[in-house]
Amino acid sequence: MNPISANKIKELRKLQQKKYRTESGLFIVEGQKMVEEAQKSNFKIVETYRIEEIGANAMSRISSLSTPSPILAVVEQKNHSKEEIELAAPASGRALYLGLCGVRDPGNLGTIIRIADWFGADALFCSEDCVELYNSKTIQATMGAIFRRRIVYTSIPDVISKSSCPKARWCCLATNLTASLHKWRACLERTRNCSFHPTLQMRKPANL
Repeated sequence: MNPISANKIKELRKLQQKKYRTESGLFIVEGQKMVEEAQKSNFKIVETYRIEEIGANAMSRISSLSTPSPILAVVEQKNHSKEEIELAAPASGRALYLGLCGVRDPGNLGTIIRIADWFGADALFCSEDCVELYNSKTIQATMGAIFRRRIVYTSIPDVISKSSCPKARWCCLATNLTASLHKWRACLERTRNCSFHPTLQMRKPANL
């Protein structure tokens, strides 16, 4: 067994707070499957802790879960840019992007990311007022999808306005449960090939 110091435990516990995750550029991943997904991705794993190495007591102190998992990893955050995603568009010219506005619940954001991954979305754009991506509840809810999808925090109107460019050839669909977001409606109405739907059901294509 390799016990970890009290200072190290304190340092790892700080990563449960957004302030310290932002300052350090790190986040915590818990669970065998989640850590394996991180290892298979191009995210950089800084440290890994196993319960048989540090002990159950230490693991319970650094874990954010009610029942500590057998393994925990500290991972470097990735900050994708909108331009990076535009440059990495598929050779076919066809891509599926999902834009999210004002998603405040971390579990909901994680679930949406997981569904977008299932649908094969190339990237997700989140408005700046969405909940933090590296919140532990968001990460757990993605069930590993966070390591497979590029996610950018940016201005959604700016992303939508790209489709007004003749070369973009985007088709935009928007949905809102209350249909009261007038600024989005106005933005879409000024943009080529866009439509606004009070509700929009997504179904997986038959050929996927």
